[in-house]
Amino acid sequence: MEQLRSWLKTVTGLVIILGVLETLLPDAGGVKGFAKLVFGLALMAAILQPVLALVSLDWAVVAPPETGVGQDNWLATAERLQAKGAAPLLAAVEDSAARQLQSLLLTVDGVEEALVELTPGSGQMEEATVVVQGSGEIAPRIRRIAAYYLDIPESKVKVRITSKGEPGE
Repeated sequence: MEQLRSWLKTVTGLVIILGVLETLLPDAGGVKGFAKLVFGLALMAAILQPVLALVSLDWAVVAPPETGVGQDNWLATAERLQAKGAAPLLAAVEDSAARQLQSLLLTVDGVEEALVELTPGSGQMEEATVVVQGSGEIAPRIRRIAAYYLDIPESKVKVRITSKGEPGE
């Protein structure tokens, strides 16, 4: 009964304070409408507080038991589901990144054609193979551009330069 009395005092005090604050607000502009929204939300939170306390769940009952074997199985299943769910997205990102890097490399002076193959890793690209048709002295620049674009070390970028008559693959 004491909790109900305390809650009623809190709600009554809040209503009085919000009423005084509302009368002090200027009528001009959108401040009054916004303030009424905030006041209403605060009042609703105060009124719903005891109701939410009654329906709160005990999450310890819902959680799986903490056994070593079961937890490992849960983690393995979660990782497998995450990998399967992310596979289509990662394939689309890989294809898009390869096309964008290919377009970027075609803007480099001396590059007539470019073919980019990416090897995805965990969370980022693991390795890149770039085949360009052009002159041999552009290889370091191509490697630097590809590494910077993919955010991987230059040592993970393989560049092969072909001449005009040579096939690109």
